[in-house]
Amino acid sequence: VEQAGTRSPRSIAEFLAAAVEPPVPKAVENAVVLLTGIGALAEGERLTRLGRHLAALPLAPVAGKMLLYGIMFGVLDPVLTVACAQAYRSPFVMPMDPHARDRAEYARTRLCDARGGQSDHLALV
Repeated sequence: VEQAGTRSPRSIAEFLAAAVEPPVPKAVENAVVLLTGIGALAEGERLTRLGRHLAALPLAPVAGKMLLYGIMFGVLDPVLTVACAQAYRSPFVMPMDPHARDRAEYARTRLCDARGGQSDHLALV
């Protein structure tokens, strides 16, 4: 746990376990795995430069990383669309009826193909 340039000898899990209402240990473990996977935490649970930037954003870390990279590569507008779409349920609803499900999948595939491939994200942009 880092604060003001100092590093506590405790792990993130130990720090959060001392909270008044601590999160479920599995949730903390999953969060550490996610943050390590996207490059926000380095070895020893230390924040990386990317992690510091993500910590300053009021977004989920994955969406924050997507937006930062969108800015860096000059493609912020389409990335904003994808990031917003990820914050909600899929616009592609699958009906319960098998025949209707086949028709819905065919319509989704046609829309995606018309927009550049088998990607829901490209179809939304």
